[in-house]
Amino acid sequence: MEIVDSHILLEEPTEDENHAQNEKVRQAKIRECLISLARIGIACSIESPGERMNIKDVIIGLTAIKDIFLGAGIHGRRQPRMRIAGEGTLSNETDRLALLSFKELIAEDPHGSLSSWNNSLYLCEWDAVTCSRKHQRVVILDLRGKSLSGIISPFLGNLSFLRHLYLQNNRFQGKIPLELGRLFRLEYLNISRNSLLEGEIPADLPTSLSVVDLSHNDLVGKIPASFGSLSNLTSLDLYSNNLVGGIPPYLGNLSLLRFVDLGKNSLTGTIPHSLPNLWAFAISGNKLSGTVPPSLYNISTLEQLFIAGNPLTGSLPQDIGLTLPNLHSLSVGYNQLWGPFPISLSNASKMQDLDLSQGNLSGPVPFDLGRKMNDLVLLNLGDNNLASGDASNLRFIDSLTNCSKLQILGFNRNGFGGVLPASIANLSNHLYGFLAGGNQLVGSIPAGISNFVHLAVFGLDQNFFSGAIPFEIGKLRNLELVSFGKTKLSGPIPASIGNLSRIFELYLNDNNLNGTVPSSIENILGLQTLVLSHNFLTCPIPKTLGLFSTLTFLDFANNSFMGDLPTEIGKLNNLQELDVSDNKLSGHIPSSLGNCLKLEGLFLEGNTFQRSIPPSFSSLKGLEILDLSRNNLSGQIQEDLVALVFLKNLNLSFNYLTGEVPLQGVFGNLSIVSLVGKKGLCGGITELQLAACPNSMKKRNRFGVKIIVSITCTVVVGTLILLNSDDGQTNSLAIKGSIGYVALEYGIGGNTSTEGDVYSYGILLLEMLTGKRPTNELFTNGQSLHEFSMLALPERVMEIVDSRMPLEEPGKAEMDAQNDRVRQDKIRSCLISLVRIGVACSAQSPSKRMNFKDVIVGLMTIRKYLLEWVSMAGGN
Repeated sequence: MEIVDSHILLEEPTEDENHAQNEKVRQAKIRECLISLARIGIACSIESPGERMNIKDVIIGLTAIKDIFLGAGIHGRRQPRMRIAGEGTLSNETDRLALLSFKELIAEDPHGSLSSWNNSLYLCEWDAVTCSRKHQRVVILDLRGKSLSGIISPFLGNLSFLRHLYLQNNRFQGKIPLELGRLFRLEYLNISRNSLLEGEIPADLPTSLSVVDLSHNDLVGKIPASFGSLSNLTSLDLYSNNLVGGIPPYLGNLSLLRFVDLGKNSLTGTIPHSLPNLWAFAISGNKLSGTVPPSLYNISTLEQLFIAGNPLTGSLPQDIGLTLPNLHSLSVGYNQLWGPFPISLSNASKMQDLDLSQGNLSGPVPFDLGRKMNDLVLLNLGDNNLASGDASNLRFIDSLTNCSKLQILGFNRNGFGGVLPASIANLSNHLYGFLAGGNQLVGSIPAGISNFVHLAVFGLDQNFFSGAIPFEIGKLRNLELVSFGKTKLSGPIPASIGNLSRIFELYLNDNNLNGTVPSSIENILGLQTLVLSHNFLTCPIPKTLGLFSTLTFLDFANNSFMGDLPTEIGKLNNLQELDVSDNKLSGHIPSSLGNCLKLEGLFLEGNTFQRSIPPSFSSLKGLEILDLSRNNLSGQIQEDLVALVFLKNLNLSFNYLTGEVPLQGVFGNLSIVSLVGKKGLCGGITELQLAACPNSMKKRNRFGVKIIVSITCTVVVGTLILLNSDDGQTNSLAIKGSIGYVALEYGIGGNTSTEGDVYSYGILLLEMLTGKRPTNELFTNGQSLHEFSMLALPERVMEIVDSRMPLEEPGKAEMDAQNDRVRQDKIRSCLISLVRIGVACSAQSPSKRMNFKDVIVGLMTIRKYLLEWVSMAGGN
């Protein structure tokens, strides 16, 4: 008030003493108005442009001030006097305007959660708003889980009676408003799970706070030192942010603090030696170092202790089960803790979750570990050194039969040996996960596993089991992941495995399995990963694999699969890796593999595949590894492989490929490409040490190709004339009435169109290539030139090409076979492309026909490809 211009009329004479109280209210409101105006002025005049107040926020702020103070009597003699009943009424209006300002900054409200926030309803009747009885002020704002997006309005700082603010599980972005620090009555603040919320934690949050939950956001910076002033704080949750710095030592001074979760940040330093009587302390997933202070293990009130995922050192106290009698959750995995297994944990009768995985603990595990743990739900002892191969080390499993609530049991990679005890069949029927891989277990898999009807994750990999996969596994219909790899199992894959309809990952690799892949496997339609490699399976690869539309990883390597690779593999649109290497597959590589556009790794080596590399491989733009070595492939290397820019490894060794090796793309990097056993190849980069290509090959390349170039040029010119006709009309009328040449829609009264022109030119192109008119007597019973050509793609194209087309160079019949194969492959590849264009143009449905511009691009690409190749071969 000291800096306000004295000329502004701030005084209004009171009429009598009865209005004295109202005058105090008016003066208070005037003061608040001027403060708000000054704040806006300061925010607008900040030196840095990026920090100035947004004009939209300025308008909202000024409008709110106007609405609130219009009747407050700043110039009272010129306006009607507002009758003021008391402070409560006027302040209630402040709350209303603050919430309307909050609503103004909400960009999306998909559930209409704020639809009741309008002038037709009383403030305290608005959804998500709770008012106090006496003053009718907003004390609770609960908007949790409303899917709201937008910015948290700073006007929330005007809700001066607010005690509870719940904004969790929304999509708020921007920063937490500093104005929340003005809410001096606020006790509960929860803005968790707004992943777009960023910036630092406000330094001056209200000292009245009891609960602060800012977890699952994108906050940065350090934990504010001002938190040391929150003497009423009982719960602090900052889990899953990007906070740095250390754990503030002042936490030990907050005597009421009971819950602290600072996990999944980037905190450094050590754990404070002094902490209050906590119930829960969670710091997992940080970068904390040093030893765990002994004082932490002496907080007798502690119920939950999570210190996993830090490079902490030291050992677990042997008496931890006695000094922490209330402990029900302990997670110390993924650290550098060492020492013997604490035997006192057998006394932790309240234990529910015990995770000691990924450490350096040594055994043995107490044989009575689970005797008192009636409420145990999770026991994870994986990746330690708890056993020495002695069967007696597994005695603790007997005590776990007392744990009727057990859901997760893991003791993988510990060196446990011997046979799984029979008591395993008596474990909780609530068991969800059983992990015993990476040990030295022997014997057979107990048939008693059929009792685990809720089992979803079953891991026995890397052991020394004998015998077959139990038929009883088919009773575990809730299985989602089975890992039996490297277990020495033998016999056939049981047909009952088809009952596991929910499974999405199946690993049976590196065993002695034989026989066939059971047909019942087609029932597992949600399968994503199937690994059967390194077995003795002898059968054709099932065509039903094409049904697995979700399959991303398929590994059948090192078996004795025989026959063709099914074309149905091309239906696996989500496939990322296919490995059928080192089998007895034969025939040609199906061109349908070109439909698997997500492929990153393709391993076909070590078979007897024949013919050429499919041109469709050029569609596999994301391919990183392609291994076709040790086959019987022939023909030339497809130049289209140059376009696979993500290839990191290409192996074409030990085949019968011939012709010139490209210079571009992957072929220009010796560390990526392998062409060992390359007798029929020539050219390429000098590092490959291939012979130069003979001139005879270059001369041979010139002829025959010219015929296709001529066809391409002819059709290109004709199409360009069509596209650039002076009258702007389509040209199908020139041949309209000619049977077989005009689009079908013209026969039912359709108007001429560019689609009709495309059809006609497609038919003409096919006639030029095949030498057959659309009215040929061959095309009866509904067959057409279009269908005739389409059915020949791609393998039989050379059978339908006009035999009168002079593709051989006169006088050069004595040309060596190797060069002839290269030339023929070039010609064949281009003829396939031309027929494809003709077929695409002559589709029956106009909407499915090729666009004229795409026709031009396609034909010009073929022409350019041929001319460049002829030029490289030494022609004109």
